[in-house]
Amino acid sequence: MENVAKARARHRKKINELVKKRVKETGREEAEVRREIMKERRSQRKTLKCQKADTITQNIEKNLEGESVKVIKQAVAVQLAKYHREQKKKRKDSVASTTQKMISTKIAERWCPSEESWFDLDCKESYESLYLLGALMNFNIEKNSGELEKVFPEECEKHFNLLARKRFNVQKPVDLNTEEAEKSSKSNFNLKKRKSRLDKALEQKIDAKDGNKSDRQILQELIVDIKKKESSSKLKTLRKIWFPVNQAWYDKECKVRAEEINEKATEFGLDLKSNPTHFKKLKEKSRDLTKTYFKLLEKKKSEHCRTRENEDKIKKKKTKKKKKRSLGEGEKVSSLPENRENKRIKFDDSDFEED
Repeated sequence: MENVAKARARHRKKINELVKKRVKETGREEAEVRREIMKERRSQRKTLKCQKADTITQNIEKNLEGESVKVIKQAVAVQLAKYHREQKKKRKDSVASTTQKMISTKIAERWCPSEESWFDLDCKESYESLYLLGALMNFNIEKNSGELEKVFPEECEKHFNLLARKRFNVQKPVDLNTEEAEKSSKSNFNLKKRKSRLDKALEQKIDAKDGNKSDRQILQELIVDIKKKESSSKLKTLRKIWFPVNQAWYDKECKVRAEEINEKATEFGLDLKSNPTHFKKLKEKSRDLTKTYFKLLEKKKSEHCRTRENEDKIKKKKTKKKKKRSLGEGEKVSSLPENRENKRIKFDDSDFEED
């Protein structure tokens, strides 16, 4: 999740830089330049996809020389479908692979901390013996250590006691130079990598885990949570693209078309409020309706002027400020009595006389 967010931020930054550069060079409006750049990038992506498809077709044509056109077309379709399936599988398995790597690193830190200075031959031999025990029972300690702890609790306890003893008996070197010690500590701090969101989430799950739950179960729970978050973020982005309600150019005509699309979705039994995959299904089932809807959105967006919108916003702000001022002045005036008369105070000569 974090890697995706970072990639999106980099992409936005790159586009903003390109927009600023082209605005300076051409002197055109920012909105127009941005649309042009986005079109160019989309065309580049399409060309890349076409190049991959062309390479696949060329390889098949070389391998199937002398065959009929129908056979070549069928082979190309099969290979392209296979390629797209593999790409989809890679995207799906990315989260599972990252979490599996994290689990394996955590297990290594707990069972075999070979990077530590106190980890000697005795520790290594005890770990190898446990690894062999697991292999005999078809357990892989590097991926899942919970089953081994259930079957061989005494052997695992001995191994952890040995590690704790070795860690405790390490003599820390005393630094006479405090400045050098501070420098070394700072350098070690800089070398440490920042923990990602997945690392933090996994640590929290491991710290707050029950005695019954194994590392594998924790991993599965974490994958489910991450997939839920991904699907919710995907749903938000899709709804913004399909129904940009907060935009100024999204008028009554667009809303009427959007209602028609929602009605079609209910007819097909699709839920556009909770399931992000249903958007693609609706596009496949009713292509004409979706095409006309997106054409209308593009038309409204292109006709809309951003400068005018900004001017309208500034005008609205000014009118609001004026109204507030006028209301404040009215309250001040209303607080004074309407028929107020100045009172004349008479002073006697006795008031000025000294006692």
